Amino acid sequence: ARQSSLEGELASLKNRMAEANDKEIQLRALEREAEAARTLLSTLLARNKEISSQNEMQAHRADARIVSRAEAPLAAYFPQTKVILGIMALLSGLLALIVVFVRELRQRGFISGEQIEATTDISSLGFVPMLESERLDAGEKPLDYVLKNPRSAIAQSLRTLFWSLSLMSPMRLNIVVVTSAHPEEGKSTISGGLARVQALSGRKTLLIDADTRNPQAHKTFKESVGPGLLDILKGDADEDVIFTEEETGLDVLFAGEADEDPMVFLGSEKMSNFLAEMSEIYDLIVIDTPPVMAASDACAIGRLADTTVLVVRWTKTPREAVMHALRQLQRADAFVAGALLSMVDVKKHSMYRYGDSGAYHGALQKYYAN
Repeated sequence: ARQSSLEGELASLKNRMAEANDKEIQLRALEREAEAARTLLSTLLARNKEISSQNEMQAHRADARIVSRAEAPLAAYFPQTKVILGIMALLSGLLALIVVFVRELRQRGFISGEQIEATTDISSLGFVPMLESERLDAGEKPLDYVLKNPRSAIAQSLRTLFWSLSLMSPMRLNIVVVTSAHPEEGKSTISGGLARVQALSGRKTLLIDADTRNPQAHKTFKESVGPGLLDILKGDADEDVIFTEEETGLDVLFAGEADEDPMVFLGSEKMSNFLAEMSEIYDLIVIDTPPVMAASDACAIGRLADTTVLVVRWTKTPREAVMHALRQLQRADAFVAGALLSMVDVKKHSMYRYGDSGAYHGALQKYYAN
């Protein structure tokens, strides 16, 4: 019975063992199917991700197509530099012409001797070039430059002034009055330079500083203020107060002690007698007077002189002031030989188209020293 029970159990175990083997076979088959399904799923997911990326790229791609390839140009198409530069040059030239025209219309002074003759009906006596500061040594004045450089352009202009005055004086030229409309126009420099140049040429010359309100001659010749013209006219001094310059032989009579009313003496008979006496001694007497707009001294002395020179600063002195000064002198019966332009910038003056444009400049410079 025990044997039969054990055999029955053994048979049952064998059946169960067989069933277990069948189920293991099925399990392995299912595992293989599951592994294959997982592999396929991974492949499909990867492919899906790749397709999604491609779709995104196609979504950002421009909806266009290439018709023709763009080639690099051989030259710039824009901006057109030559055309723009040409237009700008034309506009700049037009603007420059407008500016020059406006400046010329607003120009209140005289530019050339031709303008002076056309406006004032008096002769032009030429012009005196402006002396650049770099040509002067430290502390040197323009009159010192004339002395050191007698063949310079400024010295030649002063000789031309005397020659022009000589032509306009039918009789002997002896007493010359130099004045201006306004101060700071160079009349003192011109009167002193004219006297120095003529003294160097051998003429016995006397320079009289009659600008008693603002005397300058003693500063030019580095002398102290002392007795002078007014003292002689008042009878407080004699001709011994005349200073003589050693280098040129020029005699200088300073203004002297200022008086409350110098016109009492400058327009008196004593002044007339004194000038007549001096004219017998000197070949040339140059008198520096105050500006006409400042005092009437020039008008009073101009009546006693042979001729009067009206100094006009180039482009600066208003034309109305020149006309007023001229009328004042003519009312006083002073013979105004003409007007002289002073402090002329020869470089700028040469750019104009007047007859005297270019004098003392350019190719003409070789005719003058320094």
